[in-house]
Amino acid sequence: MENVSTTPIPDMVLTLDKILSLNLLLGLILGVPANIISLYYFCVLCKGRDIPTQIYRRICVVDLVTCLAHLPVMVSMWSAREPVLFGNQYFCIGWRILFRGLQVSAIFLVLLLSLSRAIAICFPFTVLYREAIVWSFRAYLLFIILQNAALRSEQIHVYNDHDVFCYEDLGPNQIYGKIDDQLYEIEIGLPTFLIIISFISSVYKLRKSDLVPNGQQSTKKQASVTIMIVTGIFLICNLPQCINMLLWIADYDNMKENSSPRYRNTFMMFYTWNISAVQTVVLSAYLSPIVYFSRMQSFRDWVMGGLVKPGKPIIQPGSVSSVNVRNRLRSVDSNNYVTPRNSFDNPALHSVSNV
Repeated sequence: MENVSTTPIPDMVLTLDKILSLNLLLGLILGVPANIISLYYFCVLCKGRDIPTQIYRRICVVDLVTCLAHLPVMVSMWSAREPVLFGNQYFCIGWRILFRGLQVSAIFLVLLLSLSRAIAICFPFTVLYREAIVWSFRAYLLFIILQNAALRSEQIHVYNDHDVFCYEDLGPNQIYGKIDDQLYEIEIGLPTFLIIISFISSVYKLRKSDLVPNGQQSTKKQASVTIMIVTGIFLICNLPQCINMLLWIADYDNMKENSSPRYRNTFMMFYTWNISAVQTVVLSAYLSPIVYFSRMQSFRDWVMGGLVKPGKPIIQPGSVSSVNVRNRLRSVDSNNYVTPRNSFDNPALHSVSNV
């Protein structure tokens, strides 16, 4: 595949490429095994079927594939920005579709995670149904697939050593390119805006909560703080891409010809898209397992214990399952009255029924 850029690459850029590519290498040697371990923990060891646990499982999958998918970018950065793997047209098309799919999937999953926790904090009596969350995610993926199928057929894919990855060129059908860019900004900008709103609402509500909560409130608060940390890191790593797309759409013609003042700076010319669309995304992908390890006691104990499978399933603190267990234990009152909720788990009831 031909390189569409004709700008000479300064030696300073080639040197800085070696440094930045270490971030992508770290995604491989740290992000891949860490996300595999996290995925095993949430899928096999955590038996909770609450919404956050379900979303964590999908985030681990997206983060795992993200760390692997940016290997071609690292190879090109180590090869003086030559296309290398991107030299194949079909590989370029497949990689670009995967790139877009991973990005919008990650944003939508964090949106679901942030919204579910914000609703639980601000509206504690609202019941969220897991099936609705799952089907909304599937519908969103279907929308992305149909959009890509409709627009990708009208564009060609090219490699540019300014970005060190493939992208869709406008070609003769500029209207399709403009529509695609605007839809792309909506896909990443609107969910990001909603994530910011839910993040601020959660922080504000938690700061107004009791300073000395009881045990159950404490575990829920810890789970909420963990989700907010994951959300905050994701926002920091993905906001640059949203800002870049806004600037691109606002100054579309000049940006396309690299004649905008923003592109006359060497650093902006060679790194504005590479850092915002690749480097920070991989950074977010391998930072998430570090948050799980530092915030989740059961996950940390399991890892520090040598990844040995425990004798009984792990119930994540603050999850719906752990709350149900506590409620079941408390459902027997002082007169030993057994409620229908725990009738099948109470030995005293079985002894009465056998008499």
